[in-house]
Amino acid sequence: MSVRLGDIVGQIGSGTYKLVNAKDIDIANTTDGTSDGAMDLTDLLICDTDGAGAVKKISISQLSSLVSGVYQPLDAELTSLAGLSYVADSFIKMTGANTFALRTIAETKTDLSLNLVENTALSSWAGTTNITTVGSITGNGTAIFEGASVTIGKASTTTGSLVLHDSNSANTITLTVPDISAGSLSFTLPATDGDNTNVLQTNGSGVLSWVAGGGCSGTITIDNMFMNEQAAADADVAGDGQFWVKTETPNTPWFTNDAGDDHQLMTYVDNTDSTIGWDHNSLTVDGNWYDLDCSSIVPLGTKAINFMVYFRHPTAFGANVWGLIRKNGNTNTDNVIASYSYAANIVTRFMGVVACDSSRKCEYNFASGMNLIGVCVMGWFV
Repeated sequence: MSVRLGDIVGQIGSGTYKLVNAKDIDIANTTDGTSDGAMDLTDLLICDTDGAGAVKKISISQLSSLVSGVYQPLDAELTSLAGLSYVADSFIKMTGANTFALRTIAETKTDLSLNLVENTALSSWAGTTNITTVGSITGNGTAIFEGASVTIGKASTTTGSLVLHDSNSANTITLTVPDISAGSLSFTLPATDGDNTNVLQTNGSGVLSWVAGGGCSGTITIDNMFMNEQAAADADVAGDGQFWVKTETPNTPWFTNDAGDDHQLMTYVDNTDSTIGWDHNSLTVDGNWYDLDCSSIVPLGTKAINFMVYFRHPTAFGANVWGLIRKNGNTNTDNVIASYSYAANIVTRFMGVVACDSSRKCEYNFASGMNLIGVCVMGWFV
């Protein structure tokens, strides 16, 4: 079977088709019952009545006129885009409804307020102007800086901090630069990772190195050392002693040796006031024990007081001719500083250190008949 230009397939019976040339088809006009004549090669067949099944011959020019009032023949946006002409590397910007324009890179930077950014990809940034941002730069990859240094913070404005997140991003470690009034500092890390228990040591010029940790040797100079107070010493360590601060008011320094023996560390303070503390007119002199309140002379925290005592009695070596001072509440008759009258009406003098209680009180006992007594505080231990 040969096929000619203009042939179409037509149905002539149930399940039967044949080739028919368009020129040989005579179309009946369903509108007025007249014949539309044979079809030309540029003619089309369309339904004449919706749902009626009748067809009508129509030319291409007639079809254009028929649909011109129903469908938009051209797209305005595509028309605007089609009218753009290449001049230089540019971006397309929508400047209005259905209207587009070409914007050069410089014009696009102005549109996006990026005039401080040079026309270079950030992956190969080699510009002369800094990239400045007032917010945060967030990225999911690895940031690599191949320059000589990276600066965090801004001089005289913002303190630089480096925040490191853990694997869950729940907790962080923040490294912050303190205010350095003496000038900038530079530290050079060691080239190796060191050994177990090593610590970092500086040479005083910012060069760090690994050294063995643990005990110290040689001379150690400490300007200030602060220690937390505690109720008792820590557990004993063979071959080591420990200094610690006991919880008291005020707290006190102690040393404990490796046998667990506690020793309070005290400092002697010399009394620069030469005034006699008590005389025979301010003391009760009848051979009994009385409180000697030293709180107006020695400070809070005093543990022991250095006394100088003198007295005079008209009897020599009498049975009860003495002067005694002891710790408040201590009834041990031998744990006292004391002296007896060696000669009648001759001044007897003695000195000694006596522990005091927390109220800074001691006790005194002078025999009846004393006609001269002087008790002076020479100094104290704190």
